[in-house]
Amino acid sequence: MKKINLKDTIFIIVIAVFAILAFILIPALPRLFSQNNRGETDHMIAKYKEILINHPDFPLRAEKDFITVHDNPNSGQINGEDLKQKLLELEENTFRQTCGNVTDPALRAELSRYKTFSGNGFKNFYNALTMPGTTPLSAAPFITEWPEADKRIVGIATERGYRLRAEADESLLTGEGKYTLHEAALQAWESMKAAALKDGISLELVSCYRSVDRQRVIFLGYLKRGAGKLLGREYILKDFLNGRLDGVIDDILKESSIPGFSRHHTGYTMDITDGDLKKDFTFFRESKGYEWISAYNYYHAKRFGFIPSYPEGATSQGPDPEAWEFTWVGPERLQWKSLN
Repeated sequence: MKKINLKDTIFIIVIAVFAILAFILIPALPRLFSQNNRGETDHMIAKYKEILINHPDFPLRAEKDFITVHDNPNSGQINGEDLKQKLLELEENTFRQTCGNVTDPALRAELSRYKTFSGNGFKNFYNALTMPGTTPLSAAPFITEWPEADKRIVGIATERGYRLRAEADESLLTGEGKYTLHEAALQAWESMKAAALKDGISLELVSCYRSVDRQRVIFLGYLKRGAGKLLGREYILKDFLNGRLDGVIDDILKESSIPGFSRHHTGYTMDITDGDLKKDFTFFRESKGYEWISAYNYYHAKRFGFIPSYPEGATSQGPDPEAWEFTWVGPERLQWKSLN
């Protein structure tokens, strides 16, 4: 009888192992492929829906109707290839409306890594966030010495779209004087400032964290001046209750918040300007710095984790659009995640 050598034994064992694995895995392959396809489909659907949410100002009726099929159990399942094509069309549509016609392939690929937003898309995105190191305010802080006057002021502010903001734990902030922010936001600002300088742009900080108490002082200062011009004297409670100061208050709120309603309270928001701008920072929109930071749907802001606080096109956001104010939310929230 012929002896079986070690090499033959190993070969037989390997063949046996492969046979056992094949017996186990082959029946499971269709299920594995199905699960993979299901995961890809779910990923595309989630991205499709998020794009719609991020662009509420755009006329995307047909696109919304298409995805509604998925949410209707009586409509059947969306075909994977149809979904892929529709997603590509939606991405192209919203990209073109927010970033323009970008023909450079490398630039297009880089820009496509980041989510785009319409004006109200930016607003809604931020309002849905909870930022670490902050505590939500449960009630509007006092403004004047009269609760009745405060109620009227808050009513005018909320009518414009102002809303209570969270307040930072000041012990977590870093920086000096009025230029304090959460460390991650301050580091991101330094990185963005350096990137701008490489492109010949000199960005500068104007204001960062602002406490509720500091915001109260600012608002009351504007109120005192505005009321003085209108009334020729200091205001009294009656001037609030009869609505005489409503116009003054509304004018202030076009650019300045009441205490408790400013994003500056969070420690993630900053006002900036262009160092070469020979005007007040409120004219930042006219500068090369604004042109740089706002290009391609605020690409240079987003890659460092910032978004515009009050962009053009947003409605009921509180103040009028403020080209100079930006809020840090983190770059990971602004980048598309791959399926893997």
